[in-house]
Amino acid sequence: MRTQGFAALVEGHLAQVQDTANLEEAGQALQQGGFQGDDVHGFIDRVCAWGGHWGPQIAHRVLQENHLDVIGQRFRDAVDVLLQDAPDVGRALEVMTEINGFGVSFGSKHLRFLKPGLCPVLDDKISRRFWHPLTRDGYRCLSHDCLKIASKLQECGIQNPLNRPNGRWFAADVEMALFAFAQDWRNEP
Repeated sequence: MRTQGFAALVEGHLAQVQDTANLEEAGQALQQGGFQGDDVHGFIDRVCAWGGHWGPQIAHRVLQENHLDVIGQRFRDAVDVLLQDAPDVGRALEVMTEINGFGVSFGSKHLRFLKPGLCPVLDDKISRRFWHPLTRDGYRCLSHDCLKIASKLQECGIQNPLNRPNGRWFAADVEMALFAFAQDWRNEP
């Protein structure tokens, strides 16, 4: 995959999976609002719906098996880990999977919208196609790889269709391109 193709792949992902930019804004609003119950509930519903076919069932199970205050606290704890001088995405994912009903896939989907600069999504498609196990260490490795690619894209001056400040590419943006590549969702003329 050439670096120039990353932008087209991100556009392809955005065309196939709606609500991405709005969910990033919702993740920021959730943090600013202190992870309050009703906001947490709505965020989980939306992220799980964004996450695909099984998403609504995952959301229902998570919301049935966990108190909203507990979920909000886990979200706060995960974000706190990511705000440290040496953020540990693997530990943040571990905190998310302490929520009953969240595994690696949906735990990472929520992290992706809370901290897209550092956090990609690790699901079975990415795991199989790009050889990152569905584990805490696999997630660390995926984040590291996405950040390395993001740095190269910035260095090469590749325009990010998400128009990040200063032309930045986030780990989540790179993962979107990788997922689109795996799904053959190119947005090329």
